[in-house]
Amino acid sequence: MRVLQDPTLFATTFLVSMLSIANPAPAPAQVQPSLAVPDETTHAQAEQPVAAGNWELLRGRLSLHLNSAFQTRSQQLDKVMAFSAYGEDASLVTRYGIDGSLVIDLGGQIRVWRQLAVGAAYTQLAATAETVVTGSVPHPIDFNRPRSLVPQQFPLVHNERATHIHVTWVIPVREQLDIAVFGGPSLFNLRQGAVTNVTAIKESGPPFASVTVDIGTGEYARNGVGGHVGMDVSYMLTSHIGVGSLIRFATAFVDLPQVGPDFILSVGGIHVAGGVRVRF
Repeated sequence: MRVLQDPTLFATTFLVSMLSIANPAPAPAQVQPSLAVPDETTHAQAEQPVAAGNWELLRGRLSLHLNSAFQTRSQQLDKVMAFSAYGEDASLVTRYGIDGSLVIDLGGQIRVWRQLAVGAAYTQLAATAETVVTGSVPHPIDFNRPRSLVPQQFPLVHNERATHIHVTWVIPVREQLDIAVFGGPSLFNLRQGAVTNVTAIKESGPPFASVTVDIGTGEYARNGVGGHVGMDVSYMLTSHIGVGSLIRFATAFVDLPQVGPDFILSVGGIHVAGGVRVRF
């Protein structure tokens, strides 16, 4: 389904569904037939109490957040690719280095019973995987005399998008201060750049002591399902606006079979965040 493939659309659909559950549409009132001509002014005035009643159902129950966060996870992954050159076996070793990066975090929740709330958050990370390529290539004349490739280093795309569905329990500390603990499933979408093949071998000329290769790259996308837990501390400056800090651990594993059968990356990590809180 398209909703499950797009974390942004999934989060939006979930929040709209929660709003519908928390604020069901009122049952239609029984209207006695009348021969009088409808008056537009009277009709507009009659709708105002209904809208006000709907707003009262959400007052004190709906909250939103917008955070700037940092993801702390770092990892390295080595991938070995074998190919043939000059009638012998050659190899290409690619090391992907992925470090922590800034994350955008936004979401909301609705209190459904006492201090229990449900909601969703969307996070997005746009980083690069620093990639180093090494390996060995046979000598074009001398048999069984492999030469080491001149190392090449370049950045590749590493983007993570995730929707985190959470159940939250809010613990009031003071009138303006509360602590929330939460957890639930996380749906990740990974877009990763990868080395795909060797497109050309470049010799330095006799006596062929050094060699380089031209490398093909591509970008691949894949989903993964994991989970998360965390804690949020909020301090309200006014009845509607506040500030807060958050720590969340979210993780999942995503395999990219287009790159190789054992190419599996861990996504997510520890999010340390701070930002704005809005309550209605």
